[in-house]
Amino acid sequence: MADESDLMEARIAALGLPEGTSFRGYVVHLPEAEQYLSHVEQRGPNQTNRMFVRTPDQAQLHADPDAARHAAADCRSAGHVAEAWQLFSDGTRFYAAPLPVNGVTPDGSA
Repeated sequence: MADESDLMEARIAALGLPEGTSFRGYVVHLPEAEQYLSHVEQRGPNQTNRMFVRTPDQAQLHADPDAARHAAADCRSAGHVAEAWQLFSDGTRFYAAPLPVNGVTPDGSA
């Protein structure tokens, strides 16, 4: 059985990312606004402030895909279109891609 690093290497290759690209973590992406969740602040029992940024390098990173899915679901419950995505970097640029579900991304690619 392949370990997680092998799966990430295969994912990087499937996305056609440059050699030397590494996986950074999971982020929450708002595709319609082309923004990323940066920070969540609970200001009271009925008030949550969510801050969004335009660049993925400033996005809140999650080490676990389920944490990113949970944060995306929380954003959806507040009326945002939000998805859990993977974040990669080659040291100079960041690349974000939809998180595969059962090995397949929303656009049908691996």
